[in-house]
Amino acid sequence: MRRNPGRPPKQPTGDKSTLTLKVSADFKRLLISQADAYGMTLTEYLITLVKRDAEQQ
Repeated sequence: MRRNPGRPPKQPTGDKSTLTLKVSADFKRLLISQADAYGMTLTEYLITLVKRDAEQQ
């Protein structure tokens, strides 16, 4: 996968932080559809996926 040479990610300093991702329109539609199928917001869905993947390692 090609890395974007943009700014490096910064560690959050507070309880909450904003994350901005640039994705294709098709991927965004798929993400919204999958989250909706589980009755979740995009935030809830992404958190669930990342936590699940972190437990498998």
